[in-house]
Formats: sequence, C-alpha cells, structure tokens
Amino acid sequence: MPGSHLAESWNIVSDSTSPALLQFSSVEMQLEMLLSVINQLRESPLYRQRSKSRFVSEAVDYIENHYRENVTIERISSALFISGTYLSQSFKSMMGTSVMQYLISYRVERAKQLLEETDHMIYYVAEQVGFRDVRHFSKTFKRCTGLTPMEYRRGRKRKT
Repeated sequence: MPGSHLAESWNIVSDSTSPALLQFSSVEMQLEMLLSVINQLRESPLYRQRSKSRFVSEAVDYIENHYRENVTIERISSALFISGTYLSQSFKSMMGTSVMQYLISYRVERAKQLLEETDHMIYYVAEQVGFRDVRHFSKTFKRCTGLTPMEYRRGRKRKT
C-alpha cells in the first residue's frame, strides 16, 4: 500500500515529536527534533533495506551500462558514492551472488546473444562483452555454459 512505509517510519518517532508540539517550539528546537527524527528513521531496518535495495539496483544498472569496460567493484562503488565493502555485502545478500560473478554472468549472456545473432569472430565477441583475453573468455564461457563459444554457436545454428 503506497505511503505505508511512511506510516511505519513515523511510528519509530517518539510521541514527543508530534506535529502539534513542533508548531509551538522554537526554530532551533524544531531543527533539533527534525534531525533526531531523521537519525531515527535512518537507523530503522526499513530505511536500511530500501537504501541497500537502491544501491544494488544502481549497481546492476551500472554493470549493464558498462560491462564492456574494465569494471571493478571500486569503480562501481565510486560511481555510487559508497564503499566497496558495503556494495559487496549488500549485493551478495540481495542477489545471492557476488558483484563480479554477476558481471561475468551478464557478459556471458551478452556473448551468447552475439554468438547466436552474428557471425563475428570469437575474439571480437569476447572484446565486445568486456573480455580482453580470448583464452580467458573461452575458459569462462565454458565454465558458465559447459560449451566453448564455438560449440555454443554451432549448437544454436542447428536449432534455428
């Protein structure tokens, strides 16, 4: 239900910060109470979960937009203005896999698509999905799919 998270968050705040009391206090007291409320909200599990979820979603977006590049946890966390450790822990707890494993899986999926849809050379496909070494790409692809890139392509060509 929309807005229910706001109601839940407001329950965290003590009765002494009700809007009726705020209108009769000084600006300084209102600011102090507001900062106290903000701190209480930020410490709530609900806020932490939403924050973590947002960072993980933004990390996935970053990977999907930059997978061709030299992506590292440091680059992603820097782009999101969070620590690499926090990103790694949040990503693992929400996605069930590490940031780097997700990146590898995403690259392999994109490679599979290129292998199915194009006749590009394997080294070109590897480069297009962010692998700088075709041998490493082939080993990684086989570890993830059970097939070499060429075997995958041959198998897909017969089925289409």
